[in-house]
Amino acid sequence: MTNNGGIVHPMTSLEEMNELSTLMQVPLTAGTLNKGSDTVGVGIVANDWCGFVGVETTYTEIFVVDNIFKFKSYTQDEHIKTGLINNMV
Repeated sequence: MTNNGGIVHPMTSLEEMNELSTLMQVPLTAGTLNKGSDTVGVGIVANDWCGFVGVETTYTEIFVVDNIFKFKSYTQDEHIKTGLINNMV
């Protein structure tokens, strides 16, 4: 879970996800990592900027992770970096 979103066990009910999402004030989605492993807590490390998943994670799982955590693209980061450098110089 980050400030942008979170992923929960695939068997989490919609009611539980809605309650958790309301309490945490972030969107949540159910999913798997590492080719269907439902132990999502051991399959990902993420913060607001980037995330790392296990080597067996499929493209579809990575797509879901990227959508829920809303990671910034390289071009956005490069734009921010350039702006900061220009302000310092």
